Amino acid sequence: MILLISVSFATTAPGQKASRDSGFTNKTEAKNILKHNLKEGKWVENIDVKGNVTNATSALYYRLTIYKKDKPYGIQRYYYNKNNKLAAIMPYVNGKKNGLGKLYFESGNLLKLIPYEDSMVNGTAKLYYESGSIESEIPYTGGKKNGLGKLYYKSGKLESETFYNNDLKEGVVKVYYESGGIMSEISRSPDKRNGVDKEYYEGGKLKSETPYKDDIKSGDVKNYDENGNEVK
Repeated sequence: MILLISVSFATTAPGQKASRDSGFTNKTEAKNILKHNLKEGKWVENIDVKGNVTNATSALYYRLTIYKKDKPYGIQRYYYNKNNKLAAIMPYVNGKKNGLGKLYFESGNLLKLIPYEDSMVNGTAKLYYESGSIESEIPYTGGKKNGLGKLYYKSGKLESETFYNNDLKEGVVKVYYESGGIMSEISRSPDKRNGVDKEYYEGGKLKSETPYKDDIKSGDVKNYDENGNEVK
């Protein structure tokens, strides 16, 4: 179990600003005070599925935040309303997300890790299956996907690799069989299918070739049997 209530707790990744934890975990401590029409002190707020504040008591989440002149301070926590289990923690410095955000399944298992710098995702965001195995790793710089993103099967085996450049897919997207062999190669330039897509049998032999230009099939599709012979 991760201890979240220590007063000296800080949630950071290397190079990120430290966010100190006030230990605000009990919603009965919230006063929801406004000073000069600005939020101040301990607040509890209901949050809908889109992350918006709502007056509905049936909201999926509630959020505990300490505000200083309307800006979140320290560790902000989200809880599932129906059972009071922790749903997420978000670290704030100077009113902006700074550090490692964590999201949880209702079971308490880790769902996602999101590294923030000044409220922008910066670093590798990681998504997990409820079993605990990694589902995806996506690198970000300045809030945009940049670098080699990876998806995984529940077994932990690599499922696909995609290179991103400022949120756009570039190069060849590679999809793998769970056994480890290549399943398909999809050419992107940029973010559209351009080039020849290839599919493979699990044994490694080429199954088909499909040419694309700007996401539209352009040319003849070639299919092959498992012996490498073209199928007309």
